[in-house]
Amino acid sequence: MSSVRIFLPPEKIKKEMILEGKEARYLKNILRLGKGEKVEVLDGRGKGYVYVISKLQSNRVFINLEQEREILNESPLNLILGQAILKRDSMEIVIQKATELGVKKIYPLITARTQLRFTRKLPRWRKIVQEAARQSGRGQIPEIPEVMKLKDFLRLPLEGIVLWEGERRRGLRDFLKAHKKKDLCILVGPEGGFLPEEIKECERKGFLPVSLGPRILRAESVPLAVLSILQYEWGDLGRCEVTHNVSISNVRF
Repeated sequence: MSSVRIFLPPEKIKKEMILEGKEARYLKNILRLGKGEKVEVLDGRGKGYVYVISKLQSNRVFINLEQEREILNESPLNLILGQAILKRDSMEIVIQKATELGVKKIYPLITARTQLRFTRKLPRWRKIVQEAARQSGRGQIPEIPEVMKLKDFLRLPLEGIVLWEGERRRGLRDFLKAHKKKDLCILVGPEGGFLPEEIKECERKGFLPVSLGPRILRAESVPLAVLSILQYEWGDLGRCEVTHNVSISNVRF
């Protein structure tokens, strides 16, 4: 199966296509692909379409559909990350790595100690998510909703855990022993952590405070550690899975 992947919206995928713009430049100028080589087009919803390059022009790449397949490498877990906005590159690292680790949705949040109260980086974050999904071979692109305040986020019909260094009753290991959930939201604070009042409000909304142990991790390390552990314990991290192809006869246009 081709390791060259690009994402296109489902409504743009056809049996024969002409790629232009950034997609054509990526295939022709960066990867230097030639006639007869294969490209996989992903629709972001779990379908992959394998195409063969039939012709190249100065700024266009002509491709013909060869095969359709289901992308069966999505995690069995529905993990949602509520992440307080981090400064500098830390937020981008979290978004990229959380995508690689199979998260389905990432909510950027403003909390009491969030240092950035406003950002124009949402388009860039969504681009990072798409690139991380492409690089890791995912069939689905995680969603990044608009930035919202913590109090508004807690009104959503979500349940899960809130990571807090001040928690003394329950560690992540205790939580894993007592629960096994396929649908879980992980709530992570900013560099300065959550205020005790915020933790109380999270508890009132059904989130369980959880500690990661005696050491305090950097803000960008917390979600990646938790997602890795959850995918290992409950998901598919460390397993060997085989994806299955679907015949071209199943393609519908």
